[in-house]
Amino acid sequence: MNTLHIYPTSRALRTVSTALKEQDGFLPALMRMDEFEKRAILLKDSIEIDKLQRILLLREAANFTEFKNLKLELSLVKFFTKSDAIFKFFEELASENVNFTTLAEADAYAEFASHLEILERLLLNYKQLLDKNGYIDKAFIPNSYILNDDFLKNFNNIEIHLEGYLSHFELSLLNEISKITSLSIHY
Repeated sequence: MNTLHIYPTSRALRTVSTALKEQDGFLPALMRMDEFEKRAILLKDSIEIDKLQRILLLREAANFTEFKNLKLELSLVKFFTKSDAIFKFFEELASENVNFTTLAEADAYAEFASHLEILERLLLNYKQLLDKNGYIDKAFIPNSYILNDDFLKNFNNIEIHLEGYLSHFELSLLNEISKITSLSIHY
């Protein structure tokens, strides 16, 4: 039986691999969760943007008057260090399937309504620049992929060994994958 074993981190993968090497026989197929996600999906008509280009495009997307209200400087060096937090915020919203309207309605974010509007505009501007240049960013992958059936059909069974939790995106992805091949999750 051709089984793929997926682990959350390189450390977990090394631990399992080391233990398996001490046994006789072939090593099973092993992969990290992030690598699996990249191979299990295909991006439609776009290329994932590289780290430097994404910062430059986000900076260009921030070129509107209201952005100054966030008090983030647009000089390249300072923006370079602050942009990571913005990207992580956008990625988390996408992976948990939360939109700006839902955030604005939450009591905890009520006092940040104007900041959320600015961030929403920044994200929309950034998306337009990505589309114009044929790129996609991690923050948009949950709504812009198709399954890589050819890759997934190589395995009769996929076993996911978890430490922690799965995001909304990962749960949706695994639900789709389970329609193609046998899937089991071990905690």
